[in-house]
Amino acid sequence: MEFIRAIEIGKLKPADYNPRKINEKAFKLLQESLKMFGVLKPVIVNGSKNILTAGHQRTKAMKAIGLKTCPAIRIKDVSIQDEIRFNLFHNSIETNKTNVIIKDPQNIELENFTFVDCMHVNFKENKNAAVVKEISRLISKYGEWGSVVIDEEGNIIQNSDYAIACKLLNKRVLVYKLSNDKVKAFLGYMSVDYGEYNYEALGIKTYNQHNCQMNRLRGGIKDNKSSLYEGYVLKNISKDERGVDFGAGQCDYAYKLSKLGYKLLPYEPHFKFKGQEAIDIREVVKMILKLEMDIKQNGLYDYVVLDSVINSITSNNFEKYVLTTCNAFIKREWKFIYRN
Repeated sequence: MEFIRAIEIGKLKPADYNPRKINEKAFKLLQESLKMFGVLKPVIVNGSKNILTAGHQRTKAMKAIGLKTCPAIRIKDVSIQDEIRFNLFHNSIETNKTNVIIKDPQNIELENFTFVDCMHVNFKENKNAAVVKEISRLISKYGEWGSVVIDEEGNIIQNSDYAIACKLLNKRVLVYKLSNDKVKAFLGYMSVDYGEYNYEALGIKTYNQHNCQMNRLRGGIKDNKSSLYEGYVLKNISKDERGVDFGAGQCDYAYKLSKLGYKLLPYEPHFKFKGQEAIDIREVVKMILKLEMDIKQNGLYDYVVLDSVINSITSNNFEKYVLTTCNAFIKREWKFIYRN
C-alpha cells in the first residue's frame, strides 16, 4: 500500500467498467462538496497504471471543477471480485455504526491527512461486526486502503467501522481532521445518495449477491450479530405476529427465532450449500413452497425484515423487484424493518 498526497488526476484511468451511475443533480452536489471541503477521501487505484478501483464519480467531479491533483491510495493486484467488494461495501463503510474516538486529536494537523497509530483508536462496542470482518479481510490482503474523518474533538464522523478494523488488526489509521464549523455541512453532503451501483458491464448476475452474505451468529466470532435484529427487530415484534426474513442469507436469525417461538420464516433466493459457493436450489424451492402454504392457510404477514440486502443489489430495477415483493408479503397494517 502507498499513500500519495497529490496524484495527477489526468493520469487516473477509469476501470473498463464504471460501477456507479450518478444523476445530474447528485453530480452537481458532489462538485459543490469538493469545492467546499476539498478531497477528504483518497481515491483508490490498482497498480502502477493508476486504474481506479474506487472514486470514479469523485474523479469526474474533480475534473469538472478543475482540480489537477488529489490524494490517492495505491494498492496492488486487486481481483475483480475484490473490486466488487470494495464497491458493494462502500455504503456500509461510510456509515458510523459505532461511536469511535481518536485520542489526542490536538496532535493531528487540522484539515490535512495524518497517519495515527491504532493505539489512539478508542471504542466501547463493535456494533457492526460483520462489516468490520469484511473490511479486516481487505486490509489484511491489501494493506490500509481506507481513511476516516474526525472533528476537532477526535470523534470519527465518517468511516468508524474502518477504524475499528484497523484497531483489531494493529494497523495505523489515515485520519483527516475537519474543523468543527464545517462538520454540519459536511454531514449534510454525505447524506446524499451519489448514485447507484451498476455492474452490467461486467455481466454480473444477481445471484452473485450470495458472495456478500454476512456470517451471522457463526464463524467463531462472538459478536457477529445483526445490529438490525438486536437493536430493532427483537424490540418491535411479538411471538403472536408472523413475519418473513427476506434475503435471509444463511437464515441464522430466522432459525434462531423460530426455535424461541417466533413465527418467522426465511426466504433467501441465493441460499448456499454448506461449505460451498453453489446455490442450493432445492432448499430455495422448499422455502418458497413453505411461504406459499403459510400464506394460503394464514394470510399475509405482519412484518418483513430486510437486513443488509439493498446494499448488495446490482441495479435499480432489481431493487424495485425486491421492494415490490416485500410489499406483496405484508398486510395493510404492517411493519417493514430494514437496513441498507
